[in-house]
Amino acid sequence: MVLKHQSVHLNFDPERLPKPSIDTGAKVADALGVTLDYLVKDGQYQDIDQDALERLKLIERLPQDERLHLFATMDAFFAKNKLLALLK
Repeated sequence: MVLKHQSVHLNFDPERLPKPSIDTGAKVADALGVTLDYLVKDGQYQDIDQDALERLKLIERLPQDERLHLFATMDAFFAKNKLLALLK
C-alpha cells in the first residue's frame, strides 16, 4: 500500500471575495459593541460622545424645514470657528 501526501494550494485573493452587505456589517458592529462607522472608517469616529450621537438621532426625526434651519445655524458657528482659527 502506497500513501501519497497531496499538497493543496489555496489562492487567497481578498479582491475576489464577496463584499458583506450593510446588514451583515451592522450585525458584526453590534456583536463587537462598536458602530458601523468604526468598522468602516478605521475608528475615525470612535470618540464621539453619546450625547452628540443622541442629538444626531433627534435631528433626523425633525421635519425637513426645521432640520434645514438647524443646519444653517450650525454652519454659521462652524464658519465662525474656522475664521477664528485662521486669525490666530
